[in-house]
This record gives sequence, structure tokens and C-alpha cells, in this order.
Amino acid sequence: MNFPVWRFLWAIVSILAYELLTLPLTILGFVVVPVAIYRGRWQISPINGRTIYTAPRWLWLWGNDEDGYDPQWYREANPTWGPLRRMYTWAALRNSVNNLRFVKLLNPPPVPSRVKFAAINHNATLVWQGAFSRIIWTTRTHWYGAGWKYDPGDANGVSDTDWRRFGVGFGIRRKEL
Repeated sequence: MNFPVWRFLWAIVSILAYELLTLPLTILGFVVVPVAIYRGRWQISPINGRTIYTAPRWLWLWGNDEDGYDPQWYREANPTWGPLRRMYTWAALRNSVNNLRFVKLLNPPPVPSRVKFAAINHNATLVWQGAFSRIIWTTRTHWYGAGWKYDPGDANGVSDTDWRRFGVGFGIRRKEL
């Protein structure tokens, strides 16, 4: 299969468009997340069954149905931060508009028969399902991903424990290798 240049160009356009369209929700989150923390509630996560503290229903988009506002590992990673700073940083800055990933119209779960991928070169891959794409590339020291969180392995199926089965989500990430 030849590399689909048009698909790559569409990926860039759609990733930028999604970022621009969700920017107002992210900015609004800087104001509503403190309210959501104050008015939050304890619930059982519909994703993994853990007890979590998250946003009230009317601020659901700014909640986090997987990890809540104060996951244990994040508390351990930031032991000197007070709870309000930690929850605000987690919910408004690190995971803004987090539950938007569960709106299936904008973030459809992986369907193995529809997930496609193509190598851009030996360091980069384009993965897509329908109109939703992800660009993944690596260097000697870092891994980068931009777009909807599809992986080439999704063409073989998605685990019953994978949160993406509820909605794939969107992100721009960098990890050290």
C-alpha cells in the first residue's frame, strides 16, 4: 500500500481543528474546575470500578470518570502539593475537559475492522479510523503522539480493560524513552 498523503494532510488539519474547537472549553475549565472540585461527589468509576472524587453531573465534561480529581499515583508523585493545587492542576491543566473523550461522536471507540495504519517512515506511523487520525513518531530519546488515541494494534482488537472502549480520547503527548 502506498502511503496516503491526503490522509496525513487530513490528520494535521483535523488535529488542529479539534484543538481550536475545544480551546474555549479548556479556557472555561480554568473557571469551572474550582467549582467542580468544591461541589464534587464521590462515585464508583464506570471505567474501572474504583471509588473516585469527581465533578457534579452538571459539570460532567470537566470531570474525570476514570481517575477522578485526585488519583493515588498523582498524590504520590506530588507529595508537597496541597489537595486543592493537586486537584486543580490535574483537572484544569493536565486533563482539561477530560470526559469529552467519552462523547462518542467526537471520540469514537476503536473498532478493529475500521482501524487502519501506514508507516510514514521507520520512525513514524499514521493511524486512523474513519475521519479520526493519530500521528505517532519516535526519536532516539522520545515518543510523540498527536490526535485521537488509536494504536496500530487496535486493528487486532481492544482489551476489555482498556478505557478506550468507552471513547478513544484525544491528546498531544511526549514521553521520554
